[in-house]
Amino acid sequence: MKILVTGVIVGSVGRKALARYLASLADTGESPDLVVANGNFAAGGMGLTGDAARELFNAGVDVITTGENVWDQKNLQDIIDAYPRILRPYNLPGNSPGKGTVVVPVGPDDVSVGVVNLSGYSFIQRILPDNPFPMVRDIIETVRSEARIIIVDFFSIPSAEKVAMRHFIDGEVTALICTGTLVMTADAGVTKLGTASITDAGLVGAYESVAGFEIQKEIQRFTTGMKVFSKPAEGPAIVNGVLIDIDQDEGAARSIQAVAHHVPSG
Repeated sequence: MKILVTGVIVGSVGRKALARYLASLADTGESPDLVVANGNFAAGGMGLTGDAARELFNAGVDVITTGENVWDQKNLQDIIDAYPRILRPYNLPGNSPGKGTVVVPVGPDDVSVGVVNLSGYSFIQRILPDNPFPMVRDIIETVRSEARIIIVDFFSIPSAEKVAMRHFIDGEVTALICTGTLVMTADAGVTKLGTASITDAGLVGAYESVAGFEIQKEIQRFTTGMKVFSKPAEGPAIVNGVLIDIDQDEGAARSIQAVAHHVPSG
């Protein structure tokens, strides 16, 4: 089984680039069995909307995860309960709408795959997550009762928090794919216990940008210290992510390959 997990999608450029990339895989007969995409900035660089989510589903995305900006769009708050394959971080307050896990049937044999969405705890300001470490093993056990293959998207800011989580749940999940900084790291690999991981899966958005956003606006923000209303950059895009090859009988990862696919404008 092959599963694609993308970096964070930024704006319409990112949505369209991912759609074109998935279409190119389909044309060559190399479509993954499952596509998990992080939509934290998918709607104009501010969270996710139902329209943006439907566009991604229509393009071939199976599960959409989120992160710190999950509630930037009120529209998502209103509709998320109707879309079980749109996840918000599990470790939000219990009265939050939506869910943080989903189990989906994959492939002709309907193999159950569990997807878990978690938020980090350090430097997160736009939501109020609980510390994920004390609860993550209980979450994994619950999902494992339905699925041997478990993919975790851990949206976190500091690398140390992500690396600590990798060691903490090593061997207990099939893959820990971290997101949050929108810059792909060079440490994709599979541990001796069969867990695939990467410290950050990167960006799906404009390549000539600052983490998918307009360069000059972001420079202005850093040089003046003032609030700047930036927006997603335009132009040629990059699709970052990882492609994981999984032993579906054992639930362990065989390999993980970083994806850095350039998509021209248009």
